[in-house]
Amino acid sequence: MAKTKTTPEGLAEAIEKAGFKVERRNHGWLCFPEDRTKPAEWLSRNTGGRGHRNNLAVAKRFGVL
Repeated sequence: MAKTKTTPEGLAEAIEKAGFKVERRNHGWLCFPEDRTKPAEWLSRNTGGRGHRNNLAVAKRFGVL
């Protein structure tokens, strides 16, 4: 498996490829299962750098890291 990019865009792309719904918003993305069995998670675009820990935690919850 290729290493997932830890940029916000890379994480959003990886979550979408994993089969989850990703909706683009002004300052980030809302990520959630297609059937909405779990609440949506916020993936921030305004992190000021790579590997923002809140974004990494969201990616881990979706199983892409």
